[in-house]
Amino acid sequence: MNFGAKNPPLRQPKTVIVNFRKRKDNSTIIKNRYMKPENLTDLSDQELLQKIEKIKTNKIIDATIIGITIGIVVYSAVKNGFGFFTFFPLIVTYIIIRNSTNTKILEKEIQKEIESRSSK
Repeated sequence: MNFGAKNPPLRQPKTVIVNFRKRKDNSTIIKNRYMKPENLTDLSDQELLQKIEKIKTNKIIDATIIGITIGIVVYSAVKNGFGFFTFFPLIVTYIIIRNSTNTKILEKEIQKEIESRSSK
């Protein structure tokens, strides 16, 4: 046994948290836990539009998953009554809703950048 060995670093969770920072020149930096920070002003118009499309697709997927989990809760409550596993799918719903706030902020920042480019 090697007691002096350092423990390996812990794996980061799979949830994506987006941090926003405003720079002095009013440009926005998006910092994702799994990506290097990217500046919206450095992206082309096409890349910004692709990001908006990806966000819209993710919104549809999130809404579908939320609907399915709520359906599972209702079915489980009718079939088996209320219990721990009746409300367990709601945890997934809570996580999706919490992450959707980050998506809304990101979408607003991208829209602001597109509008600022079109007004120039």
